[in-house]
Amino acid sequence: MKTRKRSILWLGALVCSVFAGCATSNTQQTQKPPIPPTAPQATACIRGKVTDPEGQAMAGVLVRTTPATDNELTDVRGFFEICSQRVLVDAESGRTTRKPLSKQNYTLVLMKDGYHARPRAFLFKGKTLLFRKILMVEKTQPLPEPKGSDNPDEITPSGGIIGRPPFKE
Repeated sequence: MKTRKRSILWLGALVCSVFAGCATSNTQQTQKPPIPPTAPQATACIRGKVTDPEGQAMAGVLVRTTPATDNELTDVRGFFEICSQRVLVDAESGRTTRKPLSKQNYTLVLMKDGYHARPRAFLFKGKTLLFRKILMVEKTQPLPEPKGSDNPDEITPSGGIIGRPPFKE
């Protein structure tokens, strides 16, 4: 009988603390202001395909940028996509958050054991960019000279590419 009374008292205290707030102390609790709703926005990204000299897709290539964004690995078809960058929120805890890519100059750097590629410097203007073909060669081979086709294409909001025929895999 005594155990049942304790259970009922405990349950009553729990309900009171959850719904009525009577278990809180007299100290004032701080509440975070609500986050204002934002309209969904299309995210602009840096996309591309990494291939070897024979045109075969290269999977598992680490794709990084400077200044730093999210690091990505290419998939089995050689494709990568970088759409955000990590921003340090709290240095003490190391907590980060993601935010859209900033409009600024970036350098694309690719890494894979036994291979190298020429870094690509470009200006990100807030619209999706597509690197159609990024060539990686074995480290024993010299890097090929850059060509005009090494520059990224700008993607329109409808998915078309400005000034180029459609991208083929």
